[in-house]
Amino acid sequence: MSRGEIERICDVAAEMREARASRAYRSVLEAETVGLAFYEASTRTRVSFELAAKSLGATVVDLGIAGSSVAKGESLVDTMRTLERAGVTTAVLRHAASGAPYLAARGTGLHVVNAGDGTHAPPT
Repeated sequence: MSRGEIERICDVAAEMREARASRAYRSVLEAETVGLAFYEASTRTRVSFELAAKSLGATVVDLGIAGSSVAKGESLVDTMRTLERAGVTTAVLRHAASGAPYLAARGTGLHVVNAGDGTHAPPT
């Protein structure tokens, strides 16, 4: 990265710190519903995404894979389509298979955030 890019990142971080203190970002995602689809357990990652989405004003739903139709063999794309039809606009997906977020995004109109897939490390 160039010096200018690094300085811009630092400037934006400072702006965000100030905005957080004033709660300026509290309504950025108020019209959005974020679905947490964690096919692999990860308390820290799931809670971090949930708190981040809520702090920006989003409604958050946790799919709860163990109690969903996934346990009966429903495919990833079908599960994502179900979330989409229910009003979810963004899915935060953690999955054991490499490329799962790509498949979910390609098979739906959802915005998909990769919370870790296969050999790709989660953003911790």
